[in-house]
Amino acid sequence: MVVANRPATQALPVVYLVTALIALTIWKVPLIQVAASRVQGLVIILEILYIVFGAILLLNILQESGAMHKIRQGLLGISGDRHCLQPCSLSHQSLTSFLDPRVLPSTFSKLRYKKTKKQSLG
Repeated sequence: MVVANRPATQALPVVYLVTALIALTIWKVPLIQVAASRVQGLVIILEILYIVFGAILLLNILQESGAMHKIRQGLLGISGDRHCLQPCSLSHQSLTSFLDPRVLPSTFSKLRYKKTKKQSLG
């Protein structure tokens, strides 16, 4: 469906039907088992949505009550580096380049250099 450039609302029902037909015709799975698997999938989806919406609600409550500001101040008390408070988005390329054995020693030597430079200044 990615090749056809269809939205998920169109692609998912088609994929479900194709999968169910393959299970019923080729693998000879009983219809009751296919139906039970569908119900099980719906229950799993509801559990995931319950967790996600609960997390969003908790985040909004923390922001409205000012608790996020207190948490941020507490983290700043641990480390003065404001970069530790910014969300980190690792792409596949940055993660693989960081873990690359050829790049890894230079990464740690740069970190070591910054640390020794800060210590000598302070």
